[in-house]
Amino acid sequence: MDVLRFILRLPFILLRLAARSLVYLFTLLGFLLRPFTGRIRWAVPGWVTFAGNQLARLERGGNRYPKTISALLLLTAAVAAGSYYTWHWYQNKPKPVDVAPLVVQDISASVQRPSAVNYNRDDNSAQIVVVTFSRSAAPVTLIGKPVTAGITLTPAMEGEWQWRNDRKLVFTAKKTFPMGKTYTVDMDAKTLLAPQVALTEKQKTFTTPEFYYRGGRAEFYQETNQA
Repeated sequence: MDVLRFILRLPFILLRLAARSLVYLFTLLGFLLRPFTGRIRWAVPGWVTFAGNQLARLERGGNRYPKTISALLLLTAAVAAGSYYTWHWYQNKPKPVDVAPLVVQDISASVQRPSAVNYNRDDNSAQIVVVTFSRSAAPVTLIGKPVTAGITLTPAMEGEWQWRNDRKLVFTAKKTFPMGKTYTVDMDAKTLLAPQVALTEKQKTFTTPEFYYRGGRAEFYQETNQA
């Protein structure tokens, strides 16, 4: 208990020593300056007397109730440390990231109809329909992959849509398109395209080539043994 009382009285002892040191210092300074300034009378301000009385009162309280005062000091220190830690945590917590607003750009699309089938050729290449957009429109993760939603061909035609690059969407037909028939391509921009673009026209039409016949070169043959 005596050690606790000493610890509580130690700040007051140090304050008294500091005050006495200041008094001695000013006394010495006044003595040295007296030949130049004469005798100076100085009265203690009222606030100094009041502060001294309050400190003496606190010191007496510490002597009477050392445990209570110690608990209050520890509680004050804990509150101060907790407040500082909370402030430090608040200042250093991750700041929310400001997301830039998404700028949506209007784009247009054009449709290239399938070419007519040339039956004189041996290659049986499939007919394709190409939808070309005015600027980059494909979702990055779908480039080079089949498209299963967001675009339809009417009347229905068996085949597969695929992003060839960021601007071209290609439909490869499994069968030959009927000749002279009109088709409609319906596109849902929210499902089909990247989120930063919007279509000015969501529907396009095309007509497959009409029946076309071109005659070959006429040639005359003669049997030599019947001449």
